[in-house]
Amino acid sequence: MSDTTTLELLDNLGRRAQTFETFEVWDQFFEGAERIIYEQRERNESISESVILKVEQLCDELLAQYPLIIGYWKRYATMKYQMRGIEASLKLVRGALHIFATSSELWCDYLSIIINNQLEDSITIQNLFEQAIDTCGRQFLSHPLWDSYLRWLISFYGESEVYFKSLLEVVQIPLYEYSKYHKALIDSLQHENLKGKVKVLLGVSSEEELYQAVDHICNRTQEATNQRWPYESLIKQPFFTFDKPSDDELTNWNNYLDFEETHGDNNQVICLYERCLIPCSRLESFWIRYTKWFQRSNEDGIDQLMTIFRRGSDLFLPPDKLKFRFMFAEYLCNISDANVDTAMNIFHSMAKKLPGNSEVVRNYLQVILQHKEGHNVISKLQMVLEQGFRSIDNKRAIRNSIENQDLLKLLEILNKKTITAVLTVLIKHFWMLGERERVELQRNIFLRYYQHEYLSSSIPFWILFFKFECLEKSNTNLINVVNYVNSTLRVPMVQKSIILGAYRDCTLNNLLTEGIFLNINQRPIPVAMTNLLNTEILVLESKAGVPHEPKDFAESDKRLFQENGHSGIAIEKQPSITNVSNLRKSIFEESSPASLPTFKNVEKAAQPVRFEI
Repeated sequence: MSDTTTLELLDNLGRRAQTFETFEVWDQFFEGAERIIYEQRERNESISESVILKVEQLCDELLAQYPLIIGYWKRYATMKYQMRGIEASLKLVRGALHIFATSSELWCDYLSIIINNQLEDSITIQNLFEQAIDTCGRQFLSHPLWDSYLRWLISFYGESEVYFKSLLEVVQIPLYEYSKYHKALIDSLQHENLKGKVKVLLGVSSEEELYQAVDHICNRTQEATNQRWPYESLIKQPFFTFDKPSDDELTNWNNYLDFEETHGDNNQVICLYERCLIPCSRLESFWIRYTKWFQRSNEDGIDQLMTIFRRGSDLFLPPDKLKFRFMFAEYLCNISDANVDTAMNIFHSMAKKLPGNSEVVRNYLQVILQHKEGHNVISKLQMVLEQGFRSIDNKRAIRNSIENQDLLKLLEILNKKTITAVLTVLIKHFWMLGERERVELQRNIFLRYYQHEYLSSSIPFWILFFKFECLEKSNTNLINVVNYVNSTLRVPMVQKSIILGAYRDCTLNNLLTEGIFLNINQRPIPVAMTNLLNTEILVLESKAGVPHEPKDFAESDKRLFQENGHSGIAIEKQPSITNVSNLRKSIFEESSPASLPTFKNVEKAAQPVRFEI
C-alpha cells in the first residue's frame, strides 16, 4: 500500500471517529492505525514520516476533544513508542497526566515505565509518587497506586520510617481494600524494631497506647469505608463515555457529594468531585456545583479555583454551555479589575465559537459598560450601532473610525443577529441611569431603529420597547407599539400573545387612574377600559386568524403566517373568519350585537400535519 493510499485511509478513519462519537468507530481508527504501523515495521523496519505525522495529528485531535478516555491514551502511547521511541512515549503520557491528573491508572503506567526503564533518579521517582498520591490517593479504588508506592518504598528504603509514614497515611483513608493495609500495619507490630518506629510516628510511648492508637485508626477507617459503600456500590460508570450517565447514576453522584460535603474533610470532598467529573465532565451542573462549593469552603484557594474554572471552560464543557463560563467571567471581574480583560477574552472566545448568540455579546458589552465606562465609549458605541445598522457587512469602514480596542473586538463578533443585542443593552444602560432628561434620548433610539429589518423578529427589542412605554405611562405610544407588534412583526404568535397579555395587565393596573370616554350612546367608559377592550379584541382576532399583514408581505412572512407560530409545520389554508365584523365599532358605537361569524377552510383543521424543513 502506497503512502498516499495509507494517508487517505487514516484520514477517512480519523474523520469518521471525529464525526461519529462511539467507541466502535474510535476502535476502528485505532485498530487501523495500529495495523498500518505494524505492517510498515514488518516490511521496512521503519515507518514513513508522513504516516507518523498523520497518526500523531489525528490522535492529538481526537484526544484533545475527549481527553478522559484512558484506554486510547494507552494505545496512543504504545504507538508512539513504536514510532518514535520510549522518550516520546513517556512525554505523551506526561502530557496526558497534565490534562487527566486524576487517573490513578495513568499514574501507575507512567511510574511503571520510569521505574522499569530506570529513566529517573530515586528522588524524582518519590516526588512523582507523592504527586500522584496527593492527586488521586484518596480515590476509593486507588489501592493499585498505593500498592505500587509501598512496594517501591520497601525496595528502595526498606521498612524504614519513610515507609511507615506512608503506611500510616493510607490506613486512615477509606479505600475499597483498606483491610490489607490495616493487616500490614498490625503485622509490623510483631517486630520490636518496627514497633518502635511506629511509636515515634504516632507520638506514643507505651505499648498499650500504641495498640489503642492503631485500633482507633483502623476502626475509624472501617466505619468511614462502610458509610461510603452504599454510594460506591451504585457507581456503575466511573469512567468517561460518549453517552450521558443515567439519571440513577447522576442522582447517586449528587447524593454522594451531599454526604461527603457534610461528613468529609476538604481533601476528601475535592477527591470525590474530581472523580465525579470524569463520567460527568460534559455536564455543566456538576462544574457549577464544584466551583460554588469550592468558593464557600476555600476562601484562600483562588489559584485552585481558577484552575477548576479553566479546566471546565477550556477543556471539557461543550461550547454551548454558557452559564459556567459566565460564572467564570463574573468571578474574574469581581476579584480584581486586573482580570477584566481576561473575562472579556472569555466572552470574545465564546462569541467566536457561537457567532449568532446574542446572550454572549450582551454580556460582553455589559462588562465594557460596567468596568470600562466613559463618555467616549458610549459615543463610539452609538456610532458603531448607527453604521452597523446601515451596513453590518462593511466592517472596514466602521473599524477605521474606532480606536478603542474593546469596541474593535466587539465589532469582530457583531452580525445581523447580535447587533440587536447591542442596541438593547445600550438602551437599558441609559434607562438604568434614571435621569429624566434621558427618557427622550431612549425613545429616540427606539424610534430611530424600530423599522429596521434586523429588528423585525427581535423579541428582546420589542419587549424592551413595550416595557419602556408601559413604565413611562404613555398610552398613545404604548398602543402604537402593541399595534405594530401585532400587525407587522415577523415573530411567533406565542410571543405576540405574551406582549398582548402584558398590555392587558398594564391596562388593568391603570384602569381607575385615567379619564372618561363617551361612546356613541353616551355610555361613560374609562380610557383604560377602552384600551383593555381593544387588547382583548386584538387577542381574539389573532386567535381567530384575522390577518393584519399588508397584502404584499414577503415570502418569509407568508411562511410564518402558514406556520402560525409552530415552526416547521405548514398549514396550506388555515381556518379563518369570512365575515369579519368590526368588533371595535360594535362595542364602542353600535347598540345592536354583531352577527355570528362564518368560517372557511374549517375542514383543513382535520388534515394530517405536514412538516417542512
